[in-house]
This record gives sequence, structure tokens and C-alpha cells, in this order.
Amino acid sequence: MLNIKRINMRDICFFFLCFFLFDGAFHTTRFIFGGSNIGRLAILGVMMFMVFLSWTSITIKMNNYYYFIFLLTGLLFFGLIKTLILDGDINFATSYITGFVYLLYLPILNYLVNDKRSLERILLAVTIIGSLVSVLGVLVLLFSFGSPLLYHSLVNFLYEHEIAVIIASFGVTVRVILSGVVFQVAAIFIGIYRYISSNKKKRNLIFLGINILAVYITYSRALIVGTILGICLLICFSRQYTASEKRRFRGLLVITVIAMIIIVLNLVIGGGKVGGVVEYLFDRLFGRSNDTNVSGVFREHMMEMIYEKILKAPIFGHGLGGHIDLRDGTIEMTYHDIIIKMGIVGLISFVLPYFYMFFSIRKKKIIYLQQTCLICALTSIMCATYYNPYLITSTGLFIYCLCIRVFLLKESLMVESDSFSLST
Repeated sequence: MLNIKRINMRDICFFFLCFFLFDGAFHTTRFIFGGSNIGRLAILGVMMFMVFLSWTSITIKMNNYYYFIFLLTGLLFFGLIKTLILDGDINFATSYITGFVYLLYLPILNYLVNDKRSLERILLAVTIIGSLVSVLGVLVLLFSFGSPLLYHSLVNFLYEHEIAVIIASFGVTVRVILSGVVFQVAAIFIGIYRYISSNKKKRNLIFLGINILAVYITYSRALIVGTILGICLLICFSRQYTASEKRRFRGLLVITVIAMIIIVLNLVIGGGKVGGVVEYLFDRLFGRSNDTNVSGVFREHMMEMIYEKILKAPIFGHGLGGHIDLRDGTIEMTYHDIIIKMGIVGLISFVLPYFYMFFSIRKKKIIYLQQTCLICALTSIMCATYYNPYLITSTGLFIYCLCIRVFLLKESLMVESDSFSLST
């Protein structure tokens, strides 16, 4: 029989959070409710209600991260008021606030993550969700090689459930970007952490490889370069790992280098389908593919309009209704969009928590594995966000808020112990 006494409010809230994150990648509730977000709003409301009920048991101390977030929240409301006063486009304003509403992850994570066990199960949930997304992406690639019927059935299913962002065939390969791509990137870095810290190396290595392959076949230059940058940053941080962590991390790097050599040799020799998969990436990286050229021309035109718009109100922006008159008015380059709407002040308030976390690591004499892997995951996502709207989403802001939460925990969280105290 179910032991009711052992089920507490945090466990229930954690279950809702896991389903909410799963829904962010697979849009289950949107499919059930015919495209409406009412299901997601209901789940978010339930979680916030649980946090509110437990508020008296949570000790919160103001710190620099919260100051930055409160400043950003104030600028959002200022931008909304500015839109109303200047008769701006209220539809753009409301959709923008809808994106930033996921900053509510902060109080939820403040409630849920208070010891090593709670952090580990959050990281495991992200890894599972990211790996499920990656498995779907890899299946699309494999089916495109050998089973057209299964390929088209799976693609139709992914589009029908709004899981697919881009699935397109290019010669012998296929490009696959799914809605949970942020979790795929995060799963790579959490997978590195789990490989180094766990004894179950084969299993972690398999899923790490699947996630790397799935991010690779997005053929997104921003995502791939961002992931490489995050890994390079992780290599720099690894200099201050413990001896055993260094040994395991170097072993993982050796495996990666060997795999890359095999791939490059396959390209040089001209190895059929696999060679084509590699060749297409090089075509995109060096601007030789048709889709890259078309995208480049469009972005050049868009950038001219963006800079013209920014120069008219560079400090506090045009309000949340601000946009350029191109296509549907939306801008994929998130940081430029923030400047248009909230100015340079808004952008600074948004990115300051990241830099504060980064430099807090640099000042430490001891580098903690969990913190470095998470900040490197966030670095990769923020890098990719320069050209793509990955960060101001339910998945992107979750990684953003999770990093803040982990950096707010006392150093006792980073040692092998099951009880920790909060610094918030």
C-alpha cells in the first residue's frame, strides 16, 4: 500500500516540475487542450501555490542575484507601461512578458533544491528529458537512411505534436531541431558531470554520445559553436578539479578526440552517408550550403533595421511593444530584441547574474564540478541565443534559474553529504 506519510509537499511539487519540464519539450498539454497553454498555466499555478503554502518555512536573504532579477522585473513593467502610454503593440508586449514569466522558476527551485539529493534528482530529470529528445532526433536521422515509411511517420508525429522545430532533408542527411534542444545541450554537460562523478560510466557515456550526436545533427552553427565553447571553458575550469576528477575528465576527452579522428578520416576517405553527414556540417560552417546563404542575406537586412531601431532609444528601449517591421516583427536574436524593448539597461540586468556566477567561480580556490558543468551549459545556451531565441523560453530560463539556485547554495552542497544549509 502507498505510504501517505512519506509523501511530502516537496515531492509532489517536484513531480509537477518534472512534468512541466517534460511538457516544455514535448508540448503534451498543448496537444491535449487543442493548442492552448491553459494546462501549462494550471501546472505553474499549482507549483506557485505550493511554494506560497510553504513560504513560512523558507528563509530568503537578499543577494546580488535577486537584486538583478528585481531590476529586470521592474524594467519589464516599465516597458509594459511605456507600451501602453505610447500606444505600442500590446500583443508583442504580452507575448514578451509570457516568456519572462518563467523567472518564476526561481522561487520554485528555491523551495525544491535545498540539499544534494534534491539537486541530483533535478539534474537527472533534465538528463532524461534531454536524452529522450535526442533519441527522437537520432531516430529521425537513422530512419531517413534506411526506412522512408518510418521516417515520414515519425516526422508527421513530431510536427503534429509541435515537437519539431526544423526537420529538413539535405542530400544524404537530414537536419533535426526539436523543441527540447536546450535540454539536449544541458544533458551534455550534466552527462559530463555524471560520467566523472558516477561509477556507471558506460551508461552515462552512451547517453552522452547520443546527446552530442543529436546536437550535431541540428547543424545549428550557433548551437554547435556554443557547445564547443562551453566544453573549452570546462577544460579551463578542470585545472582545479580534484585528482580523480581530472583523471576521469581527461579520459573522457581522449575518447572524444578518438571519435573525432574517426569522423574526420571518414570524411577524407569519402565514407558514403556518414561522410555526407560530416560534409554538410562543413558546408554550413563555411557558408557553402544554400540554406546558409539565404539565412545570411536575410540576417544582414534584418540587422540594418535592428540597429536603426536601437539607435532611436538605446538606453531604455521602445517598450515591450517595440519591434521592427520585417516578417512578423519577431527577432530571433534575443539580445538585440531585449535592447529594442528594454534598452542597454535591460540587457545588462539580464546578463549580470551570468557574469556574477562566472567570476564567482574564478575567484574560488576550489572548483566544484556541479557548478562548472552548469555554468558551461548556460554559457553554451547563451552563446547560441545570440542568433536564436533559446534563452527566453520555458527551457532556457529553467537552466538560467537552476544555475542561480545552485550558486546560491552554500559550499556544503558540493561535498559528499546528504544535509546542507542554505545561504539564501
